[in-house]
Amino acid sequence: DGSHITLPDLNEDEKYYLTTYSRDDVSETDKIARLLETATFGTTPQDLASWNKGNLTTATAKLWIEEQMNMPVTSHREFFRRRVNGRLTNPVRSARSNHPCDGLSRWRTFAFSNKEGDRAVINVPIFEAAYNSGDNYITIKLNSNVRTVVRPDSLAFEVGSDYPLEFNKEYKMCSMPQEYEDGWFWLRMEDDSCQSLPNPLVHFYLDSVQPANVLDLPAVSDGVLEHIDEVPSRGGEYIIFDGLSDSLCDQLNDVTEEGDPPVFGKLPDGSWLQFDPRILLEENTLESPIPDGGGLVRSLTGD
Repeated sequence: DGSHITLPDLNEDEKYYLTTYSRDDVSETDKIARLLETATFGTTPQDLASWNKGNLTTATAKLWIEEQMNMPVTSHREFFRRRVNGRLTNPVRSARSNHPCDGLSRWRTFAFSNKEGDRAVINVPIFEAAYNSGDNYITIKLNSNVRTVVRPDSLAFEVGSDYPLEFNKEYKMCSMPQEYEDGWFWLRMEDDSCQSLPNPLVHFYLDSVQPANVLDLPAVSDGVLEHIDEVPSRGGEYIIFDGLSDSLCDQLNDVTEEGDPPVFGKLPDGSWLQFDPRILLEENTLESPIPDGGGLVRSLTGD
């Protein structure tokens, strides 16, 4: 049944010629690469270097295919699920976020993540810089929840902006915050323009407002609390491997709702981190299927 093509009629003095070409100069490496390109998800230099069957022939191709068929089955889904770690600030229909006291919880030093702008969100977050004359600190809030405090002289729109930052005024977040300390985040003005401010360090002082939920964190050390994704976050992201046993853990909600106050952690050296919720994937394999088919997650996320 092959492919069909309809050719236009020719004049009496015209003819069609069907021509085929063969290449005799294809290298053995290219021949092997062609096989791997058609039989795998893509040829890599490592695959080519590991070929140990000699020249590509029908026999060697058959041998390689038989070896592949006899190898243990691997799963793209399993590979993906073991490595996916996307931010999830609040539950959605198909998933919920992890708990701050669980093992492999993520933490950060900067106040705002790229999930807290106005991109791909249902409700645009509301920013406020609370300050009254004589206060020692500006209290930075998002959706009325305290995120951090800064000195009065350390918060202003980027140099060259024609807009003053008004205290005690609500602004909608704009664009996607840069995810590192002193990276930019943006606020939307009344004329619909966006003005930038530095993404502040998470910190609180003895004489400043204190966050509602604070966990005691261990000191930074190998295998306990370590840096992660150091280059993109400029050293501002951490991972706790074995979880926490703080007495506050049992009082925190299993699912972080959109309006819940964020959870913070304080290190022995007095520095602060903010919990950075990530998507929680339930194990659901042939060997260990979810008994309820995922019904609990749907109940917890309100679906």
